[in-house]
Amino acid sequence: MDQTVSIVQRVLPHYRTSFFDKLHARLAERSIALRLFYGKEKQGTLPSTVLFDRDWSSTIENRYLSVFGRELIWQKLERQLVESDLVVMEQANRLLLNYRLLLNRRFARKFRLAYWGHGMNFQQSQAHRNSERLKRYTLREVDWWFAYTGLSAAVIEECGFAKDRITVVNNSIDAEEFSAEVRRLRAKLSPFSLETAPSALFCGSMYADKRVEFLLQALPIIKRMLPEFEMVFIGAGPTSNQVMSFCEKHSWSRYEGIKTGLDRAPYFAKSQALLLPGAVGLAVIDSFAAETPLITVQGETHGPEIDYLVHGVNGLVLRDDVVAYAEAVARILSVEAEREVLTAGCRQYASELTIDHMVDRFAHGVSRCLERP
Repeated sequence: MDQTVSIVQRVLPHYRTSFFDKLHARLAERSIALRLFYGKEKQGTLPSTVLFDRDWSSTIENRYLSVFGRELIWQKLERQLVESDLVVMEQANRLLLNYRLLLNRRFARKFRLAYWGHGMNFQQSQAHRNSERLKRYTLREVDWWFAYTGLSAAVIEECGFAKDRITVVNNSIDAEEFSAEVRRLRAKLSPFSLETAPSALFCGSMYADKRVEFLLQALPIIKRMLPEFEMVFIGAGPTSNQVMSFCEKHSWSRYEGIKTGLDRAPYFAKSQALLLPGAVGLAVIDSFAAETPLITVQGETHGPEIDYLVHGVNGLVLRDDVVAYAEAVARILSVEAEREVLTAGCRQYASELTIDHMVDRFAHGVSRCLERP
């Protein structure tokens, strides 16, 4: 191989493994070797790291430190990066290795340096504003940027980083097998069966930013407008007790616990809408892949992937009002023509936001960065 790119990840969740396998192969076609370094999560936190046994990947130690109430992470890795032509790191203030690498770039120039991330914390609170100022300053100190979405790229460019050194990768996951399974199961449903009653799904973690309480307020309103309406919840988290309590009182709602991978397919196949009023991230890719329109609410808790959701085209982004939300959901579930417009939009965007397209964009960005003087 002519050149080497090293990517450093704090953790390696299961949904990233397909991306790295495909990226390794795509870069090899360009005579670029990929090396991946990843650590493990702090005990009791998510996402969990999976074992990724490849001869070009290595595990590293993450030391989680508490300094004045702030969590910092130390990763001893500089020696392994010496032979790299480009090092891609996550944009996160708590990663102490980043500052060592930024100093290296400024004074030693041993290798090129790139960030991969959001550009800013789209779910920031008032307490994190100083952290965001630091992030905005350091984002200009690298040679290249791999931005999650166009929304991320706009933030990075606004902070003074050159547009021609930004690659928009369009963050995605490998949803091809999931999509095929949902289509297979949906084709088996009889149009005259009870399984085709108006139904919706919540799928994801259950915590404050997901606004589960908002959804629980909207569901009885939907039920009054659509007497045959049914609701299913899959997932878990701090607010799951509220969901279980709600389902115990309402026979038309079911809590199915945690489901992952293809185990989620039957629930998507029987649902006409994905109801996530709170924080939306990569769940939008599941929505597109399953052709199950996502209905959410405007707010500051969404991740950069909210950029993919176009109101009235492939989903709905509504004002922050419980009654308005319930009315919009009821309308989509009951008016087939309007729902078909959204499912067609899901189908189109699913074909554009694939893991292969993400790999192509990332590999192209790596090549462009390495070609610069």
